Amino acid sequence: MCENARQWTLWAVALLLACTSGFAQDEPPTDLPPETTEEADPVPEDLLDRGTPRRAARGFLLAVAEGDYERAAEYLDLRNLPRGISEADGPSLAEDLDIVLQRHLWIDQEELSNEIDGMILSGTAGRCSAT
Repeated sequence: MCENARQWTLWAVALLLACTSGFAQDEPPTDLPPETTEEADPVPEDLLDRGTPRRAARGFLLAVAEGDYERAAEYLDLRNLPRGISEADGPSLAEDLDIVLQRHLWIDQEELSNEIDGMILSGTAGRCSAT
């Protein structure tokens, strides 16, 4: 049972932290000709302010503290879910993650990266945020 809780906790934290990479907004490439850059569609404003792991985690934690699991689900990366789980399950997944975080994990928000790309740790293949 303890091992199952540990696996669920790791999965839940990975889901929360993975969501920030999908919301990071890159600046337009500067090596393109000016006319291409000007014609490109503008990047939509992120009204939930999920631009960094720290801001995404804070937004998620504030939403669940208010019991707003619909909004909390907006902070999760709900792409590529296992078969049988859909984006419509987002509020339920947000509530489940809240329960796991309250019971099993302490997140020091100040330790989360406040950079758009997160933190690149040596020996890792991609972006991640240390917790």
